[in-house]
Amino acid sequence: MPELLKANIEIVCDQSESLTASLTSVQHLSLCSKISNIPYRADSFFFSLQHLKLCTCSDEWWNLLYLILKDAPRLRLLKLNSIHCAHYSDPMDRWSQPSFVPECLSSHLEILEWRQYKGTKPDKQVAEYILANAGRLKMATFSSKSTEKHLMFNKLEYVLLCSKACQLLFD
Repeated sequence: MPELLKANIEIVCDQSESLTASLTSVQHLSLCSKISNIPYRADSFFFSLQHLKLCTCSDEWWNLLYLILKDAPRLRLLKLNSIHCAHYSDPMDRWSQPSFVPECLSSHLEILEWRQYKGTKPDKQVAEYILANAGRLKMATFSSKSTEKHLMFNKLEYVLLCSKACQLLFD
């Protein structure tokens, strides 16, 4: 049976759980979920996934990110981007920092690119969690179109980095 190596998926309905479960051999995944339900099966495992591009346009995108991170032990590159206009119904008091650090964060993630970084409470908490736990991170790039981006980026500069070799870049 042939393996799927690259997939670009935009989820617009609640019937997508079986789709993510069928992507176990994918190495490059671009995923955008426009629904607030997490399109993810508990038995999903992305052993081969090395590059993940995740759209931050759904209400609870950070929960989907965490689920994928814990099931993708070899992830090396993570790109976050708000491709569609995000309208959070409740700006995040629902995310709580996980007590478990996924293997990919502690041992494999090398590059983080975050486009359209908005500096919201969830954005900041997720960024801090990744930076504080990514032991092999070499480069973290944040870009924003916000007029307040210098203030947002200034706050990130003071996050304690797990990786001493990490370069923080702001655009």
